Amino acid sequence: MRSTVLRALAAALLVAMPAAPATAATQKLTIRAMVDEVLVGKTFTLFGATEPAAKGVVVTRQVYRDKTWKTTGKAITNGKGDWKMVVTAPAWKETLRLRVQAKIKGKIVISKEVTVAAVARLSMPTPTPTPEPTADEGPVYDTPIPDVGPLPVPDYAADLDRNSGTAIPTITITASGKGNRILGADIARYQHPVSTLFPDGAPIDFTKMYAGGVRFLYIKASDGRDPGHNNAEKWYAKDRADAQAAGIYTGFYHYAYFPASTLATDIIADAQAQADKALWRLAAVGGYNDFDLPFALDIEEPCVIVATNGSCIRSVTKNAATLWVKTWLARLYEKTQRKPVVYASPSFLQGYLNRDATLRTYPLWVAHYDRDPGISANFPGMKSDGTCYIHAWTLNNCASQWAIWQYTSSAKATTYGIAGGNLDLNLYSGTSDEFLQFAKGSWAPTANDFLPFNEPTTMSISGVEFSLTTAPMKASIKVLRPSGLPVVSGGITFTIAVGIDGIAPTPEQLAAIKTSTTRTGVGSWDVTITGLPAGNWSGVFTFTDSSKVHATSVSALLITVTAPPVPTPETPAPTPTPEPTPTPSS
Repeated sequence: MRSTVLRALAAALLVAMPAAPATAATQKLTIRAMVDEVLVGKTFTLFGATEPAAKGVVVTRQVYRDKTWKTTGKAITNGKGDWKMVVTAPAWKETLRLRVQAKIKGKIVISKEVTVAAVARLSMPTPTPTPEPTADEGPVYDTPIPDVGPLPVPDYAADLDRNSGTAIPTITITASGKGNRILGADIARYQHPVSTLFPDGAPIDFTKMYAGGVRFLYIKASDGRDPGHNNAEKWYAKDRADAQAAGIYTGFYHYAYFPASTLATDIIADAQAQADKALWRLAAVGGYNDFDLPFALDIEEPCVIVATNGSCIRSVTKNAATLWVKTWLARLYEKTQRKPVVYASPSFLQGYLNRDATLRTYPLWVAHYDRDPGISANFPGMKSDGTCYIHAWTLNNCASQWAIWQYTSSAKATTYGIAGGNLDLNLYSGTSDEFLQFAKGSWAPTANDFLPFNEPTTMSISGVEFSLTTAPMKASIKVLRPSGLPVVSGGITFTIAVGIDGIAPTPEQLAAIKTSTTRTGVGSWDVTITGLPAGNWSGVFTFTDSSKVHATSVSALLITVTAPPVPTPETPAPTPTPEPTPTPSS
C-alpha cells in the first residue's frame, strides 16, 4: 500500500533560528527540509535563515550529482533573514544531497547538507497536526467526541465467533515470520510489473510465495476513485483464486478517499457508497469462502482538496474522518457479519481519527516500518524515545492492540514469486488457532449485492453563480442512484446548445469555453466554466460512466451571460472662440 501523508518535522523546527548577536564574528546559513522522504515527482519545502539576519540575500540551492554541486534554484531572504523554496523531486528514486549558499557581506557562506529521499512509496509518516474544526463545518462538529480514557483489550475471538455451526479446520498455520509469527504479504497491480515479456503485467508464482513462508495475503480489490478501482479489477479475482490454490489465505482491501464536504449527511453517503464498491467486488467472486480473511479498509490519504501542482490545500478533520470510517466499517459489518479490518499508520490513527470506543471493536492492521518485530520488546506504534502514538487501539501499557503488523515495504519481491520490485510483508499477532478464528465466517451475496449495470441516475444542480463574460460561472453537481446514495463512478461534462433566441454558438465561441471540474466526494463535483459568450444559452451538464455501472443522465440550465457595460466616452468641452482683438482707429 502506498501512503501519500508526508513526515513533518517537530513544530519547533518551523520557528526561524534566532539571530546571532550583531558582534558575531562569522555569518551562518542554515537549511532544513520539511520531510526526509517524498514521493517521486512530488514537491517538498526547504527553508532556513541567515545568522545574523540579513535581508535581501540571494540564497542558491545546490544538489550533488556526478561528483559536483549543481545549482538548481534560488530564494531571497525576508526582513528576518528567513528564506524558503519549494523543490520538485525527480521522477526517479534518488537520495538527494542538498545545500544552499549565499554571498553575504562579500563572503561566500555555505550551509550544511540535508538529504531527502525520493521514493516510490512513503514509509510510516507523521501527519501535520489537524486544525480544530470551525463553526461552519456543520452540526456534526458541534460536540467533539470525548476522550474515552484507557482502553481495554478487545476480545476478538468472542466477537468473531458468529457461526457456531462452522468448525475451525484441524490444521496448523505455520509461523515462519519474525518473532515466530505467521507471515503475510499484501499486493496490488504494482506486483504485476509490465515488461517486454509480459506487456499486460507479469503473473505471480504463488507456489513460490508459499514456499517463501507467506501464509496470508491481502489483495487490493477496490478504490474510492475510478482509476484505482478499475486498475484493481484486472487482477484481484485471479490473484485470490491462484493464491488460495497454493494454500494461502487471502483478504481484500479498499483504498479510501475522504470527501471534501464537512456535512454529516454527505460524509455518511460517501462512506456508504465506497463501502458498496467493496461489497460489489466481494459479491463478484461469490462472497467469502473458507480461505478468506475479513475485508480491510486502507486509510492513509488525508487530503481532500488538491492543488494543480499536486500539493494539498486542505486535509480532512478528525471528526469527519472518524464519522466516515465508522460508517464504512458498519456497512461492511452489517452486510457480511464479519468485522472488517482497519489499516493505517500509527501517526495517521493519532493525527486523523478520534479515540472513539467504536473503532477499537474492529481489528487493527498497522503499518510501522522502523521497529524490528524480531525483538520481543518492540511493537507497532512505539516511538524512539520510548513513548507511543495515542489512538483508539492504544492500551494502558502504551502498546497497541493490533491484529496485523505491516513491518516493511521493501522486501525483495522475487523471493516471493513476483517478477520484480518490492513487497510489503506483514505478521499476524496471534497463534495458529487464533488466526483460523480470525478467518472464520462466511457470506454469500444475493442478486441485489452485485454490481449494477446501467443503473438509472438523477442529477441535481445547486449553487449556480451567473456572471459577466469576464468572470466564471460556477455550479455544484450531485448525481444519485435510485437508492438516494451517490453514484460511485463516472464524471461530468458541460456544453452549451442553441439559445432561447434560436441562435447557435459559433465554433470560435465553443472553442473559447473552458470547463474545470473538481470532485468533492463520491457523486459530487464543483464545476467552473470560463469563456462563456454573451447571450441566453441552454447549458447542458452530462453525467457519463465509462464502466457502465450507472446510466447517463443529463440536466439543462438556462444561462444568461451579459457583457460588461461599455464605458461612455466623455464628450470634450468645446474650445471657446477667442474674441477678435480690436484694431485702433486712425
